Amino acid sequence: MEGIHFLTHNMRLIFYTNLQMSLRTMHDTLQLMSFPQAFNRSASICASRLFLALLLAMLASTNAQEPNKLLDQGSRRAVADFAADMQAIKDWVTQNTVSADGSEVSELSIRRGLIGRLESVRTSGLPSDLAKAYTAYTNAEKQHAQVYAEMPKSEAGAAWLETMRKDEKRRSAFDQALGKRMEAQDALIGLAVDYEISRQVDIFNAAQIFDRWVVVLSSHKDFAKARASALTISKSSKIPFSMNGLIYDKQGLRLPDNHEDEVLAGTYILRRHNTSQVGKEVVENHISIENSAEYGFEPGNLIVVGKIAESADEAQREVARFKPFAPDAYAAKAEIYMGCMH
Repeated sequence: MEGIHFLTHNMRLIFYTNLQMSLRTMHDTLQLMSFPQAFNRSASICASRLFLALLLAMLASTNAQEPNKLLDQGSRRAVADFAADMQAIKDWVTQNTVSADGSEVSELSIRRGLIGRLESVRTSGLPSDLAKAYTAYTNAEKQHAQVYAEMPKSEAGAAWLETMRKDEKRRSAFDQALGKRMEAQDALIGLAVDYEISRQVDIFNAAQIFDRWVVVLSSHKDFAKARASALTISKSSKIPFSMNGLIYDKQGLRLPDNHEDEVLAGTYILRRHNTSQVGKEVVENHISIENSAEYGFEPGNLIVVGKIAESADEAQREVARFKPFAPDAYAAKAEIYMGCMH
């Protein structure tokens, strides 16, 4: 996220020109450079989805536009109809994502309800490359949905997923279908850039990046000082302090190498939600220590966070609530990815 805020205009243009090349090489690059070896195929693909979402958001903030492909009037009309139908689906996804609980079961349930809508999208008259990419994506979405077709929508869905993943054959089938689906979706979005309809076609990644307001209680260069501040404010406000499983060492804030989630072990996961487990209790809100740069803020600071608010008004109420215990408290807006981390 930090990179988006500091890239120059020329760099944005370079990224725009080379977007499709970036998509083709992203998976290999992630596995070679950015992530631990424990990352599996689906993890790498999901990470590249996140990269794509952030890159598209970056491009949208500039006035740079790649020239449209030369299309006749009929093709332009077909592309416009296709984009309108995809926008309608995107609106439906956004509405359902906002009202969902953010769990994997919720996301898969939304995707399962997506199939019929994808089949109703107008594709007649589309340029052949766009039509082919869309067909590949819809087929991949259907094939993945078949793998989890028996998953219950209720809380039992989580247990179903856990049981499925214990079965090596079923887990492999799920991951392979997931990988193909994400590859097809990324390819479609990358191609949509050429037709200047990537915002409409990017139905899921855009829905998973939300405006949030981070309530910052204090900021520090030193972890010991950040922790002391967090504990003091926690005691005064009676809001529990939680590291959310993170440790701090010479590598910075991160999950321990022996974390139960092999994919995320050794990495830093920024706070996105307010609930946390403190001991045996799940609390509705907590105070935590976070890496400022991961929210797009000034890098090099450890920030004590008291809330992730969904609106500016909510954030200001929380700032006022914390002021007696944290005189320097303030709220800062951030774009936070709320989708899958695997």
